[in-house]
This record gives sequence, structure tokens and C-alpha cells, in this order.
Amino acid sequence: MSKLSLTTALTAILIVMAWLATPGISRAAINVESPPCNPYDFGEVEVGNSSSITLTISNQGELLWARINVEWKSGSSGDFTTEPPCPCETMLVLNGGVDVLEIIYTPSEPGISLATLLVSISDLFTNEVLSVVEIELSGGVEAKADPEIEIDIRPFSKRNRINLKSRGVVLVAALTDEDFDASTIDPKTVTFAGAKPVRWQVRDVNRDGHKDMLFLFKTQDLVELNEESTEATLAGETTDGQIFHGVDAVNIVPRRLGWSRHSLAPPKHSAIVSTWGKIRAE
Repeated sequence: MSKLSLTTALTAILIVMAWLATPGISRAAINVESPPCNPYDFGEVEVGNSSSITLTISNQGELLWARINVEWKSGSSGDFTTEPPCPCETMLVLNGGVDVLEIIYTPSEPGISLATLLVSISDLFTNEVLSVVEIELSGGVEAKADPEIEIDIRPFSKRNRINLKSRGVVLVAALTDEDFDASTIDPKTVTFAGAKPVRWQVRDVNRDGHKDMLFLFKTQDLVELNEESTEATLAGETTDGQIFHGVDAVNIVPRRLGWSRHSLAPPKHSAIVSTWGKIRAE
């Protein structure tokens, strides 16, 4: 190193030391320009999509170098991320300079997401923590409960008997009312006690003038039922993606009270059996 370079370096060190030792200098004037408001709400963002804001950190005071440490407060939602990724301690802001941090919200499921971002500002040379800024974040909308619809298990029988050892079938009707149109159900999304329907048709099951949807399930596929079961659930989605479910009572009976292993429906309802030729197979 030349004599001139060495002299310049020593001079710079002495200037910094003199600056650090100078009394009365305010070294904590760091401006963290939070989002438009703190807390900041990203609002409604569709699942899988992203929305972002930029956090600007500027060193406008007497501090020569500011070290910025950014991390998530314990319990914060994983739906929020930053770029550069948190936690990070690599942000150094020279006096008069600025740095930015992008905050990204990508909801993974419906519902409200909350997070708190901690921005700690310290002196690069003394490691003194000068301030900590908490930025509250939120996004999303309250998850709507799946509407419960009216269903009728074995609609042509009042006892809802199911013999789990039977090789027969079980009929389940999803009924239309003023709040739900059963004819809009997407049959391929439907399950009943763990089973998928093998056939279905749109018809007025309860003769109220509205189109319902009637499903046929193989008894052997009802894996969620056992001898202790007292109710069963039909669940699925409509063609426009609305999720629904319905619950009805069941009466699990021994084999001697069930249908014949060769029967596809209760013997007393042979007229109903003849209609299944018109039902579209899956």
C-alpha cells in the first residue's frame, strides 16, 4: 500500500471514530416508511394468487451505517413472505440512502391471514439496537361455512335401515329448497359415507314440484359407517364450485333385516328399480 493510500485510510478511520465519539449527535433517525397504513390489509386475494407492497427503509439521520434486521414475529402466517426472504440481516443502509423490502401475500386457503413483521434497526459499528418497528399485516376474507342441505337417506323408507354386510345399494336424495338447487350438484364430486355414487338422476323425489337429485351407492362402499353409526353425511360441490353437505339419521341393522344380496333395491319398491335404467351411469 502506498504512503498516500495508507494516509487516506487512516484519515477515514479517524473521521469515523471522531463521528462516533461526538456528543449530542442523534444517530437513531431511521425512517421506516410503512405501507399506506399500519396495520395494512391486503384485502381479498384469491387462493393461489399474490399481492405485494414495498417497504422502504431510509437512513435520513446522523447515523453513518444502519444495519437492518427483518424477521417474522412468532405465530405469523406462512401466507406472507418477503423478498429478500426473512429472516435477513444483510440490509445495510448508508447515511442518506434507502433500501426496500417487498412483502408478498399469497393465501393458501380461504380465511383471514395475520402476520407481524419486525424491523430492527441497529448501529453497524456499535451493534446498539436503536429502534424496532412492528408492521401488522392481514389479508383474505372470513371462510364461509359449507351450507347444510336437506338430504333423505332411503327416501322411500322411513326407517333408513342399512345392512353393512349387504351387497345391495342405498339410495340418497339431495333435496331442493328455497336456499339450494339440488339439480346443480356436480355428481362427480359427491361422496356419501366414503362412497362415490354409481348412478344418479334428477327427479322430484319428495313431490314438492322442485327437481331434486337422487344418488345410488353400493352398500359395500360405505366405509365410513360401522355398527355404532347413527348418522351419515352426503357432501360435494355444485357445478359452480359451491361446497355443501347434508346429514341424515341411519339405522344400522344385522343381515337378517337387510336386503337380499341379489337385490338392487328394496323388494317393495320394484317400481323405483325400473327407473334406474334412465339414470346416467358414472
